Order: sequence, then structure tokens, then C-alpha cells
Amino acid sequence: MLIITIIGLIANIFSMTILSKGMMRLNVKSAFMHVASDALSSIGVLTAAMIILYTNWYLADPIVSIAVGLTVMHSTIKMLKEILQILLEGVPSKINISDVVSTIKGIHGINDVHDVHIWSITSYMHVLSAHVVVGKGSLNSIGEILNETKRKIDEIYGISHTTLQVEPETYDEVGEVHQ
Repeated sequence: MLIITIIGLIANIFSMTILSKGMMRLNVKSAFMHVASDALSSIGVLTAAMIILYTNWYLADPIVSIAVGLTVMHSTIKMLKEILQILLEGVPSKINISDVVSTIKGIHGINDVHDVHIWSITSYMHVLSAHVVVGKGSLNSIGEILNETKRKIDEIYGISHTTLQVEPETYDEVGEVHQ
């Protein structure tokens, strides 16, 4: 039992090393978690076997098994939350919409932003769509404004796919601004 467990542990550590290079993708992260739980199980078996071998305390096996199971369950719940966040098209946990709105409003030529939606297509590809209100004096440089906005959003928040609808600022007869 010990020899087979040691061989399995070595194989799991080797697999974890290879998988750790692609941890940005959710499927690779899931595979890594599976191999890591196998490695943890191997360590648990080794620990329980040594305790039983030297002390004859057979309760070590179920206690270690429960501990390993709880650890794996905790990791699985964490992964499930991340998967549900993507499937339900929720805002990625590391992105604050208010901060994104402030960044967009801070770009020269943009007077306001509304209808902001941020979600993830995958664990590594975030998407933003929004309406930006541009002052009449900035309409000639709309290309530069949009490029600057997309660059900043990608650079600061890692949102690589941005769709912006441009709306010109409008005025009523009295000269008040309406957006």
C-alpha cells in the first residue's frame, strides 16, 4: 500500500507541475484541483498508514479520510461559485463597476456613462458594454476617445472586449444639458 501510494503521489506532483502553467483557464484549474485532491488523498493514506503501522490506532484512517473529504469539498464549493458567476453572467468578483464608471468618466471628452454591463465569457475573458455621452466639442475626436477608453479598461481591469455606444450630449431650448 505504501509503495503504490508513493508512486501515485509522485505522479500527481508531476501532473500538478505541468497543469500549474495554465491556471488562468477554468478547465485547467479544475483538472489541477482534481490532481491536487488525489495528491492530498495520497498524503492522507501515507499518514494514516504510518500511524496505523507504528501505533495500531485504526481510527487514523477514517479521521484522515474525513479531513481530506472536507478539504476537497471546500475547494469544490469555491470552484462552483466561480463557475456559477460565469454562467449567470455576474460581474467578475475582482471588478468594481463604480471604479470602472469613474475611470470612463475620467477620460477627456466623456461627460457621462450609463447602462454599464460587465460580465465574463470565460474565467479569463471579461466583457463590458456601456453608453458613453460625449460633448459636442469632442465628436471630432471620437475615435481617439474610444481607443483611449478601451485601452484603459483593458489595462486597468483586464476587460479585453469592450463595446461602447456613443451618444452626443443634447441641449434643450434653454441651454440645459440633457443626457
